[in-house]
Amino acid sequence: MYIEILSHMVSAAISASNKICEIYNGQFSITEKEDNSPLTTADIESNRIITTHLRSRFPEYAILTEEEHDDLSRLTNPFGVFIVDPLDGTKEFIKKNGEFCVSVALAVKNKIVCGVVAVPVQKVLYYAIEGHGAYKCNFDAVSCGFTFGVGKCLSVSSRRDKVIVALSRSHGDEKTEKMLERNAVRILETVTVGSCLKGCMIAEGKADVHYRFGPGTKEWDTAGMQIICEEAGAVFTDIYGAPLKANRDDPRNLDGFIILNHPISALDIDGLVTQ
Repeated sequence: MYIEILSHMVSAAISASNKICEIYNGQFSITEKEDNSPLTTADIESNRIITTHLRSRFPEYAILTEEEHDDLSRLTNPFGVFIVDPLDGTKEFIKKNGEFCVSVALAVKNKIVCGVVAVPVQKVLYYAIEGHGAYKCNFDAVSCGFTFGVGKCLSVSSRRDKVIVALSRSHGDEKTEKMLERNAVRILETVTVGSCLKGCMIAEGKADVHYRFGPGTKEWDTAGMQIICEEAGAVFTDIYGAPLKANRDDPRNLDGFIILNHPISALDIDGLVTQ
């Protein structure tokens, strides 16, 4: 198991979350990256805290993070790679709606083996280790040290015919609208939320399915919630149903992704995607 490594991932995520909240409740600057996405003081500080912590404890591992240059040396690292999104949901941070997260995962041999998603405003932590389940707890529950299994064990819902669809707060698109129209009779309701909270909601049974069309996300957006969803019983694939490998040479999720509480819950998307 990866308990010791995960404990440091948890510590780094909580430290970063506390700094993010400090910035969130004060003043922060906003600039624009080359891809026109926003970058705030919180993104930079969170990245610094997490990468410094991980590099000091595990210098032999590589790090793939949204906020640093990717030199691709991670592809040949024999130990593994930490995949980090220091502030997932920067747009939600700027809007001050609280729907943003810190995501840290560990990939070994192209597979996510453990991960943590911290929700700074709620002071809530989701975490998982491959083959050992997914859990949710408050920051206070690990204030005196992390113990694997603390908190609530997560499990997807049993809904199949009438499902709750999790939608993105800031990334709607025409294909998603068409999917909703086509599958209206199978949809119980929709919930709209930012960042990887969508995956966490599915992991704890508050939502059932999420579809993301196109290449708008990258590994750091999905790695942490992927292992949490899978360990809670969900199916996590690309839009065609193929497994999402980790630590790829191109970190973009070129074929989008799908999260399902059960394969039976899959919606009809024929014609909305092409090979």
